[in-house]
Amino acid sequence: MVTARRVLAALAATGLIATGVGPLTTAGARPTSALPAHALQRVGSYRHPVGYPPKCNIVCKGNFPYSPWAYPDGYVIAARADGLLEVSRLHLDSATMDVDTIDPATFAITTRHTVRVSGGWTIWDDYLAPDGSLYVLTTHANNSDSDSRDVVAVRKYDAQLTQVGIAKLASGAVSGGVNFAPGSGSPSMTMLGTKLLVNMSRLVYAAAGGEHHEASFAFVVDTSTMTAAATGATYVSHSFNQFVATDGSLSVFLDHGDAYPRALTIDGITGYLTGMPGTCSDCMVRRLEILKFRGSLGNNFTGATANGFAVGPSGALTTGVADPDQHGLDGVHGNRPALMPNAYLISTDLATGNSRFQWLTRNSPNYPKDIVGQPRLVQVATDSYAVLFEERLGKQRLLEYRLVDSAGDVVTSRTWHNVHFSAMGQPAVVGDRLFWIGARGDTAMGAGYLYALTIKDPAKPTLVSR
Repeated sequence: MVTARRVLAALAATGLIATGVGPLTTAGARPTSALPAHALQRVGSYRHPVGYPPKCNIVCKGNFPYSPWAYPDGYVIAARADGLLEVSRLHLDSATMDVDTIDPATFAITTRHTVRVSGGWTIWDDYLAPDGSLYVLTTHANNSDSDSRDVVAVRKYDAQLTQVGIAKLASGAVSGGVNFAPGSGSPSMTMLGTKLLVNMSRLVYAAAGGEHHEASFAFVVDTSTMTAAATGATYVSHSFNQFVATDGSLSVFLDHGDAYPRALTIDGITGYLTGMPGTCSDCMVRRLEILKFRGSLGNNFTGATANGFAVGPSGALTTGVADPDQHGLDGVHGNRPALMPNAYLISTDLATGNSRFQWLTRNSPNYPKDIVGQPRLVQVATDSYAVLFEERLGKQRLLEYRLVDSAGDVVTSRTWHNVHFSAMGQPAVVGDRLFWIGARGDTAMGAGYLYALTIKDPAKPTLVSR
């Protein structure tokens, strides 16, 4: 079965590829009373679906509250070297992106830059690297299934958001080709030395029946030369979300698959430090299926999401929501759309390949009024990671915080009442504060607002309020 493409507005923008600089915003140090409770600043609006959108109305019916596949984040937030918070937001045309800097003490937006691409290129993700460069992932449709068509370009911007380099990847460099990228999921990027690692999705060339099936693919950019090379080591199909992380030597890729394989899959790869794919003799791959899904191959409904991924000293951490398929809850098993999911955490020892699954919530799978939001995972200290998510228990809204280590041990659990966490992007730590972008209410579409916890002691977090 072919996964559905996203419902997008027009993907074209006019003008030269350029970086525009807008005026300083007038946002003050103290947010207005018009903001939602606990929100610190409004950061714009976003109209595309985010994460695994609610209402699983495409391939399944029942109580399971989310789509089978993910969509790109609406916002990307990161800590700058100068201590400011950087927030990027994609416009509806998918070819324009605002990049704001925010003072983490006053929450004021201090600058706004605009990045635009043209010529049929669209923006899908960006990554603020440790060296201060901003890498923007752009894609181009390839309706003719041409090997010579450049389908992916990573653009490198300096601190002033001037483009200083570009690395392009042609469709023919990717096994199976690229008709459209991404096909589903949310691209992920990280740095290993001078290598930018990318894990994303695409529609492959048309099969005999004319269908363009979906699969993941990974590639590497040498940022010192701005050259790109693909690797077929991480192939998963269909892949409904993609992640990549590193511990400084090992590259670890996570995919949410429904067929080949039908599982949450980790690919651990050594190499990339000494060369590019196809040239490094020390590249080795180890594949681990950390959560298998029952059901037929290609059934898009897996009863699970993959929302957070990190690699630490004791292994890899994966979080999301899942129904009680392989791991029963209150005597209930199965991956049926009628069942409600709970939040999970999987810790994987990359040396032994062993994984430990545990529930972070234990709500009844048969009670549709208890809804667990999609968790996010972010490192807050050395071998300390925060898992953030929202629960709706009847009419109650709860912000849940779990502090865990890379072995999967839960160190601290905290709950706040009547605090929203409809995360529209990956949280980020700046100084002693943990920031995230969330919506006003039930939807992950529309206006985005800045929220924060103080984590001077990550085991004793406190909510930042106006």
